[in-house]
Amino acid sequence: MKKIIQILVIVLLVLIILILSAGAYIWFKNPLVVKGIVESKIPFIEKPQMDETYDHPLLDTAQETQLRDIGIDPSDLPEEITAEQQECVEEKLGVERIQELMSGQSPSPMDAFKAMQCL
Repeated sequence: MKKIIQILVIVLLVLIILILSAGAYIWFKNPLVVKGIVESKIPFIEKPQMDETYDHPLLDTAQETQLRDIGIDPSDLPEEITAEQQECVEEKLGVERIQELMSGQSPSPMDAFKAMQCL
C-alpha cells in the first residue's frame, strides 16, 4: 500500500512539473499566439503601445483591428509580400483560404499563427 502511494505521488509530481514546463514554454516562446490573447483579456497587464492610426496598405480596417486584438501590431508586418513569402503562406494556409482573406474576410488567430512563420 505504501509503495502504491509513493508511485502516485511521484506520478503527480511529474505531471505537475510537465504542465508547468509546458505552460512556461507556451507563455514565453508564444508559439500559439496565446500571450497576446491573454494580455488583451486581462486589464491589469499593460498592453504594448500600438499605432492605432497606422493604415497598412495590404489590410482593411477590420483585419487590422483583429490583428491588434490578438496582440500583433500591423505596422510590424511587411508592406510588400515577396514571392517566397507568398509561396510559404500558400503552403501553410492553402490557396482557397488566401482568396477568402484577400476578399476581405478577417484572419483567425490560427491563420495569423500559421502565417507569422512566413513573415
